[in-house]
Amino acid sequence: MPRDRYLRVRAEDVLNDTPAQLRSITSWLGVREDEAAIEAMMHPEASPFASPGPAGSGIVGGNDPSFLRDPIPRPAEVLPTLDQPPGWVEDSALWQVVVDVARQLGYP
Repeated sequence: MPRDRYLRVRAEDVLNDTPAQLRSITSWLGVREDEAAIEAMMHPEASPFASPGPAGSGIVGGNDPSFLRDPIPRPAEVLPTLDQPPGWVEDSALWQVVVDVARQLGYP
């Protein structure tokens, strides 16, 4: 697929540098990127999807109890390397597959 047809977005980048990342995403999408729009995007807790749907509506999305307890985005740890973690007991060939996919997704 041509590079201008997709945008790779890593959650940890968005969570750790939210305003800049949201501006980049909105610019690529061609949607509003003014301060009010970015500010609204930074408050998912205000979204109608941050609570259970109306009873009997059949809407089941937005009902993540872990998120609903405290629906504020938090920074995400970015691991400095793709070294095999301590305690990994699976076949080393499987770890190499994990590393290969991580590199394709832009991890160091």
